[in-house]
Amino acid sequence: MKKYLSNLIPDQHRVMPHYFKESKPLTSSEKKTFNGWWFVSLLLFLLAIAVLPIYEGLSFWLLLMSFLVAPWVTGFLQQKLRFQYTRKLKIQVFAGLSVIAVLPGYEFIVKRQEMVAQRILGEKQAQQKALLAIQAEENAASQNKARKDSLQWRLTKIEPTLKKKQYAKAIQQLAEIQKQLRATDTQETKIVRQQLAQAYLATHQFARALPLYTQLIENESNNGDYLYQRAICFQKSNQTREAVTDAYHASRYGSKAGEKLYNQLNPEKKRLLYYQTVCCDGSYSPSNAKGRGACSHHGGVCDWNYPIYETYRKYDVSRL
Repeated sequence: MKKYLSNLIPDQHRVMPHYFKESKPLTSSEKKTFNGWWFVSLLLFLLAIAVLPIYEGLSFWLLLMSFLVAPWVTGFLQQKLRFQYTRKLKIQVFAGLSVIAVLPGYEFIVKRQEMVAQRILGEKQAQQKALLAIQAEENAASQNKARKDSLQWRLTKIEPTLKKKQYAKAIQQLAEIQKQLRATDTQETKIVRQQLAQAYLATHQFARALPLYTQLIENESNNGDYLYQRAICFQKSNQTREAVTDAYHASRYGSKAGEKLYNQLNPEKKRLLYYQTVCCDGSYSPSNAKGRGACSHHGGVCDWNYPIYETYRKYDVSRL
């Protein structure tokens, strides 16, 4: 509120006579307007703070409007710039800033709509990709199942060929199937290796059968039949030590043929160790005495030179 001394300057010497007048006390309606602008300023300030994390441009204009309509700011501007910040002017400034604030607000709405549209589009694309991936997996699974069924059917057809001893034909068919096998075809791979090894063994292609039996044994180390058949391959390849080892392990895993081959390749032998004095009661002379008085407490000597033998095998499997 402006307060001046009345009639201090004569009327003819006054500058801005309408400005240098004592302000009238605020009426009740003016007080309500004054408080209303405070409320509007606070509301705009709170709105600017709320919008700040979402869109800074709109928040800036709201904050500027909050300060320009605040009574303490208008009073400060009137004092510094020496003009009357009337209610009409304040409404004009507020309206102008509101129009300007619409622009970033509109931009914000457009951007939000674009973001929502992009998010919806991204979700749809992700769903489509997920559906395509599921369909691709189902198609791959279906194709893989059809391929495996075809492989199993072809392998079943080869069994009669092997029984008829048409090994050359079986080897050719198995080689073609082997090219189509994948790392996941464990069961089919095992059958192909087993049948190929059998065909190679029957046709005396021991060098080709050996690696196949080795692969089979790596997956089933306790299979006596595989060990026996690899022992035959070693035997026919003049690798006697390896053949003895496989035949021994085959016999341990219940292969009668492996036990027979082991005894054939590594038969049990006897060799003379020394001669023993045998008493007539069947006991041996403790000192193996040869002179008078030997076995005197055991009924005398019945055999002065009873041969003592030990059994052994040429190949000691514990060292192989």
